[in-house]
Amino acid sequence: MKRILYLSMVLLVLLSGCKTQRGVVKDNTEQARLRSELRLTEQIMQSAPAVESLQANKVRLQINYGGQQLSANGSLHIVRDSAIVVSVQPLLGLELYRLEMDRQEVRLIDKMNKRYCRLSYKEVMQQTGLGIEYEDIEAALLQRLFVAGQADTEYLKDIRTIEEGEHYIAGFTEGRLTYRGMIDKNSLRLTENIIGMAEKGDFTTLRYSDMMQIGEVSFPMSIGIAYESAEMSAIAELQLQKVKLNEGADVKMLSVERYSSITIDKLLR
Repeated sequence: MKRILYLSMVLLVLLSGCKTQRGVVKDNTEQARLRSELRLTEQIMQSAPAVESLQANKVRLQINYGGQQLSANGSLHIVRDSAIVVSVQPLLGLELYRLEMDRQEVRLIDKMNKRYCRLSYKEVMQQTGLGIEYEDIEAALLQRLFVAGQADTEYLKDIRTIEEGEHYIAGFTEGRLTYRGMIDKNSLRLTENIIGMAEKGDFTTLRYSDMMQIGEVSFPMSIGIAYESAEMSAIAELQLQKVKLNEGADVKMLSVERYSSITIDKLLR
């Protein structure tokens, strides 16, 4: 079960977005095109699910990694701009492992053995090789463009949006990192997120499906996550059930005063 918690964390942190380089506008034609793209990008962001809080009291996590099929039940709670808690409950609803994230750090908790480790986002970057922010993970789970989690609206200027068949493609590149979001033309809703490093062949893809109307919000009940690189591949799916949106939920972080603090390597042995 530790492998399940570890892999779920790795797949999530690979969803990280980065600040992009500012381009130089050369002429009036280019300026007009960029203004048009900016208006479209703003419309796409405004069409994202209006979710301030999410409670999925039943979540089925399925992972295919290294030829192994792993699965676990759990729950997912999110309070926007505040915290994310993933609970892993493999035995009759008994919580054994817990992943907590807020804007300052990530905590992996082994309740069965009363151990935990905490990682700053800088340390997460050292573990995975990619820069990561809390906002990126939250935006990915709430079906938003990754940069939608950023308070700085200047990030909008970095996104380039083009028309491709029945979809719009929104994307940007910074250095070796490439981001691409696929948006349905009619609903202006995000259907796919892809982030990766093309020169290394490393890509993570999220797909949103099984839309359900919950109150005034249409939200995906299934989030597929696929990671592909030259060294490995992994596929995970989060199936959400018993979902409540915008009901003023408060995420409670677990007190670890009586737990032993250990390194990530020791926790995942």
